[in-house]
Amino acid sequence: MISFPNGKIYRYFIQSGIMGFDGRGATDVHKILYHILEKIGLYDPSLFAITTKTITFNPIVGLKEIRPLKNGWWNDYGLDNPGFNRFLLDYGREIKKQKNIIVSIAGRKRYDLRIMSDAILSKFDNNDNIIVIGIEYNISCPNREDTHVGANEAIRNTEFLRKNMNDGVALILEVGKGCNNYKMIAKETEGMVKAIRINSIPASNGGALSGKIIQSENWQIMEELINASRTPIIAPSIWDYEDIDKVLSKGARGVDFGSVQMVHPRRLHAPILPTMWARRYEKEQKQRDTYLKSAARASK
Repeated sequence: MISFPNGKIYRYFIQSGIMGFDGRGATDVHKILYHILEKIGLYDPSLFAITTKTITFNPIVGLKEIRPLKNGWWNDYGLDNPGFNRFLLDYGREIKKQKNIIVSIAGRKRYDLRIMSDAILSKFDNNDNIIVIGIEYNISCPNREDTHVGANEAIRNTEFLRKNMNDGVALILEVGKGCNNYKMIAKETEGMVKAIRINSIPASNGGALSGKIIQSENWQIMEELINASRTPIIAPSIWDYEDIDKVLSKGARGVDFGSVQMVHPRRLHAPILPTMWARRYEKEQKQRDTYLKSAARASK
């Protein structure tokens, strides 16, 4: 589990994409769906730290192409977003209603990153009650190379952001296969960031892949990061319930639910899986702990 500066502790994370720019859904249909699921108890947002889709200082118009694969997804969204000012105007009010949002930002210019982080801290600080629990610096969007930064620049930018951020807000890095020397970045940013999460894998024909089809690659990256740094790692590419125990047993401290919750031709019930699995895992953990305590008392 990963502790945040405001005292909250999370084991489960919802990655950007499906939950949109305000944590409530990427489209009006998604917002209605998750509202209904929450009302009937099949979606519990309080279980998760929810990351927004990544924002850049200036708007980006992406291709917005996506298609299901046998055990995952291919997408070429190209970091499509309305730009930072529009993000604040359109989504700020909804974010203020929540207490578990991580805002994801990307960019090469340090000045742009500073403006965005300062504005986020100012906009979502309500009488010293920090609403946003974290800012994520995304340095490796798999299908938008013009936002990539080199390892040394990523380390300097991370240090710059940390120095200029409120201590009550966590800084998280998002790295991946498309990132230059992610192990060095993880090692050199120890103590600056609260956690590191792992992005999708670039597809050979352009765009990005997510889901079970990239587990072997992304879990290798995960293990390399765990061995390279003491920073908590959030595990990617969860596709089946058993994957939760697999990645946590490898040393991950958190679990990322990304494409697994998207309605898939093979799994129409996908939106309820993260809540269902998180509840099941916590229940099994309590049962396991109770059994071990009983066994320990019986052995005395």
